[in-house]
Amino acid sequence: MHAFPSNQDVKILLHHARQAAGQFNVLAILSFPLAVVIYLANLGRFFWLDLAYGAALGLGLPMLVLDKL
Repeated sequence: MHAFPSNQDVKILLHHARQAAGQFNVLAILSFPLAVVIYLANLGRFFWLDLAYGAALGLGLPMLVLDKL
């Protein structure tokens, strides 16, 4: 199960974000904390965090949406 982007994806994101942040792109600057979250989530794969995330999205989110209808 691979619910999170890989560490290689984070490296590419950081590479492009550094280039765009040099031009004061606000979205690029905001992507740095996102990269940290993705990297920490990848570390959490050891504890099956991706399974919990996938279950929350696949089961929890539809239940929340259907309860609102």
